[in-house]
Amino acid sequence: MTAEEELARALQSPCIGVCEIDLVSGFCKGCGRKASEIAAWRTLDAPAREAILAQLPARLPLTRRRQGGRRRTRPQTAG
Repeated sequence: MTAEEELARALQSPCIGVCEIDLVSGFCKGCGRKASEIAAWRTLDAPAREAILAQLPARLPLTRRRQGGRRRTRPQTAG
């Protein structure tokens, strides 16, 4: 990987558009970052971003991600 490719990867945000902080873990359910990391992302240098990116795979299982497929519906009432 060239230095340019490494820099481009470091500057990319891991955001996937699922922006919701899990209240138990404190991590975003989409990308795994803390709110403070999301807010500071544009100002962080490449090594700081890389350090955060390296932690994300371990963080995501700690969030309670929404599971698709089932919708909760209200019970039918006779009437």
